[in-house]
Amino acid sequence: MAGSVVLGEYAVAMSGCMLLSGTQVPARSIIAAGSVISTKLTQELTFYRGNPAEAVYPCRIGSGSSTAATRSASRRTVTVTGGALVTDRT
Repeated sequence: MAGSVVLGEYAVAMSGCMLLSGTQVPARSIIAAGSVISTKLTQELTFYRGNPAEAVYPCRIGSGSSTAATRSASRRTVTVTGGALVTDRT
């Protein structure tokens, strides 16, 4: 019997994603369009993309304005604000 697919609370898989048998998407994670999930992902609040999908950016819950995205010299941050996805451009 094939394993089940588990989509965590408030997780989002964009159009064209493939979630293979036995995979898991953590709570509050975002899967980019066209990505392929072939393993159990583990990091919550993370933006994943690719084939196979890999963690790209950490996410954080914004205050509702586009200025909520933070800048960091070592990493880029994705912020979810009022249904929109905001990425800083460092």
